[in-house]
Amino acid sequence: FEARKADILAMSNHIQQANIPVEPPFELKQRIIKMLIDEIVLDVAGDTMEVKGVLRGKFSFENTPVRVAIMEIRRTRVAARPL
Repeated sequence: FEARKADILAMSNHIQQANIPVEPPFELKQRIIKMLIDEIVLDVAGDTMEVKGVLRGKFSFENTPVRVAIMEIRRTRVAARPL
């Protein structure tokens, strides 16, 4: 796994340095993400997403399209509640 990760990072660095425009197919993007990420934890109440695995971090949805979607879902649920 570590060797595959190092190969992917080396290839990525080479492509970036050469300024080569690359748009890999969705399936390849998905495979790369699955190799680097073990789990994604969404905290809708806290408007955050935590990524666990080789790539890790906690990210806020503040001022993003995701935040707009979350607020719309909340608004719709409140409006749909019976009185």
